[in-house]
Amino acid sequence: MIYLTALLFNLGQLGRISFLNQEVNIYAYELFIFFHLLFLVIKYRFLLFKTLYKKYKLYLAFLLIVLITPYLTLHSRFSLKESIIGSLYLMRLFVYFSYFRYLFYDLKTNKSKISVIKKSLLLLIICVGIISATQYLFFPSLWGLKYQGWDPHLYRVFGTFFDTYLSGAVLGLVVMFIIDNYFESYYGKFAFIIFLLLFIGTFSRAAFLSLFLSLIFMFSTSKRFKNRGLFFIGILLLSIFIFVLYPKPFGEGVNLYRSFSVVSREKDYSKGIKTFKKHLLFGVGYDRLRYERKSGTTSNSHALSSFHSSYLTILSTTGVLGFILFVYFIYLIWAGNFVFRKYLFFVLIFSFFDNVILHAFIIFVLGILFLWTYSYKKRLR
Repeated sequence: MIYLTALLFNLGQLGRISFLNQEVNIYAYELFIFFHLLFLVIKYRFLLFKTLYKKYKLYLAFLLIVLITPYLTLHSRFSLKESIIGSLYLMRLFVYFSYFRYLFYDLKTNKSKISVIKKSLLLLIICVGIISATQYLFFPSLWGLKYQGWDPHLYRVFGTFFDTYLSGAVLGLVVMFIIDNYFESYYGKFAFIIFLLLFIGTFSRAAFLSLFLSLIFMFSTSKRFKNRGLFFIGILLLSIFIFVLYPKPFGEGVNLYRSFSVVSREKDYSKGIKTFKKHLLFGVGYDRLRYERKSGTTSNSHALSSFHSSYLTILSTTGVLGFILFVYFIYLIWAGNFVFRKYLFFVLIFSFFDNVILHAFIIFVLGILFLWTYSYKKRLR
């Protein structure tokens, strides 16, 4: 079932199933996540939930209070429908966390599943590469879907994610994965060049900066790479060379000096800070942000459901208390898996500029990478 889930993941926005005028959306691969989780819960019962409750009882109680409080204190500000729809994303996050927690346990109890995780991740990566290249060559823009609130992204790689920042995040993780695991082989070097080409084709400055800093972090914390300094400089020079030669037809999107997105982000950050200041402790409730921002506007943009920065989104929806709990959760993951840190670092940096770490696509890829790094650690022992 993991193979099919990884395959359907590549449908991206094409596999989106919408309800209530696109206010509720699920993706095709998420149906298989749900049924696979149901199977794992039946197999292992509620053992993992009981274990988590015993170990993090205080944390979970505090988390529940923080998440529920804004729904009680701001009940008159939002309709019952808006509150129910907003809470559905919390359910999605819970399902994803439970799914990968159960998969992790399943992996520990059945070592033969390690090869399944490996093949599933490779299948996902190959499909991402093929789809991204096909999109760039034959479908260079999203003008036909602009009426649905999508940006056109003219002459940029956006794949089936319909956003260059999401493609940049996924492709950036893939580039790091190839460098860390397959670069020594001939096929690995070939795959690295292909995915680096696709990554640069997103023309996402946030993605470029995040990968640049993440490679510095990866090479400075890992002793596996020989001549790490020269290796990094070589990748940097190759990236610059590819960027210079990359086709840059008409369009502001391929201009790295574009200013409209900078101005747009400044306004977005300002709105995020303003919303956060109004609800310092508990926020407006996760995830009712779209309704808070939609008041006074007729925009159909998909960006209304979050701010550009994931951190502003968390602060605005859960307040300072929710943000503290989020930081602690990230710390637990960071401290528990050394090999996974470089991927988490990349996403954490990227999340300053775009809502990356909270997006379902990125959570899924990070979850598979986390399972891979566990199996990777086991093989090193």
